[in-house]
Amino acid sequence: MDIVEWAYEDYIRISDLPACHDLYDGGHWRSFIVRSTSSGKLMATAVFHPQNMENAAVEEEALKLREYFVHGAGAQSNLSSLYFQSCRNVRCTNEVAPLTLLHGDTHLMEDLSGFTFRISPDSFFQVNSQAASVLYETALKSANLTYTMTLLDVCCGTGTIGILASRYVRGVVGMDIVPDAVKDAEHNATLNNVRNVEFISGRAEKVVPGVIRGLGMSSEIVAVVNPGRSGLHESVIHALCETKQIQQLVYISCKADNANTMQNFVQLCHEGNFTLRKISPVDLFPHTTHTELVLLFKR
Repeated sequence: MDIVEWAYEDYIRISDLPACHDLYDGGHWRSFIVRSTSSGKLMATAVFHPQNMENAAVEEEALKLREYFVHGAGAQSNLSSLYFQSCRNVRCTNEVAPLTLLHGDTHLMEDLSGFTFRISPDSFFQVNSQAASVLYETALKSANLTYTMTLLDVCCGTGTIGILASRYVRGVVGMDIVPDAVKDAEHNATLNNVRNVEFISGRAEKVVPGVIRGLGMSSEIVAVVNPGRSGLHESVIHALCETKQIQQLVYISCKADNANTMQNFVQLCHEGNFTLRKISPVDLFPHTTHTELVLLFKR
């Protein structure tokens, strides 16, 4: 990882274009995101601000970057994948600003709890895969899953939680707002020969009601939510609270002290009549003060 970091720093120094430290201060080279797997594979994504450059000029810069990392001094980084994204915003999805593969494999592959997962550059996957296995098993154990239950996997990402849970429940329905993540989840289910799962692309508040209608009023549903640092939109919590078949909800929080996340907890208890029964901390980031929390809510 350090070799990749140093190589990119050197590239910025020799580039004719300056780094972009702030969106409003000019510059071009925004960030360089590196993902690694337990087998040592590396995927890097260079994010570039085009400013007023023509598309042809931006494409030329992408080719220069490729040349450096494939045939130049950066080749020692031994990247498995190199992506380039021209983005004018703080962050761009693949739909807003397409990720261009400059070199190597389209995806990374990672093993987790006996399953293999495909990971796209725009898909979420826990950075500490060994600890992630502990995190997800803790969440599933908290839910007391049985073969009569259907698991609702909200913010499913690449399908990790749902696929791991498929061994213990009747079926799984996962949903995520990122289309590439859902494609990965579908691929991962096929890859691992998991047949009792379904993944849907869309906003949870719009997807949940239709899923519930399809399952029927007599279904026993347990929800697992794994949102980003800012938690879930109140409309998502409302949809979950309105679903009376959900008697248990497991909330995996990476920043429980975030104001919106705290509001999620209050809304679950006030609007949904849930009670917080158990909190399990999982240390995903050793040598830091940060910890993930697995919270079990019951009606």
